[in-house]
Amino acid sequence: IARAVPAVAINLQVMLPTKDKAPAGLPNLPFNLNRAWFSLIMLGAKKNIPMLIDKAKAAVGIDFSDTLTMQYFNLFFYDIPALPAPSFNGISTAVIPAHPEWPESNFHLCGFFVVDKD
Repeated sequence: IARAVPAVAINLQVMLPTKDKAPAGLPNLPFNLNRAWFSLIMLGAKKNIPMLIDKAKAAVGIDFSDTLTMQYFNLFFYDIPALPAPSFNGISTAVIPAHPEWPESNFHLCGFFVVDKD
């Protein structure tokens, strides 16, 4: 996906589809079906994309309607190596071991972030 505005994903936690772990505090599903949660999450995201585009345009004056698409958002969950920018995740493998289903490229575990109030 070609992008004119560069972006970097900086995540404070990893929320990726894996068979054995449910996302965002949701309950684990039996039979390694936890990836199904992401289908439901993405349905909710799809209906909110127009509002997100409007807020981004109001905040920074850029029309992201060709950029903020479901195809693009799906990359953040299902194909991080294909993202046009690096993905950094503020977790430490000393605290949370890397999951074997997490991507091995374009996905960087870089320790915890501290965010100032300023």
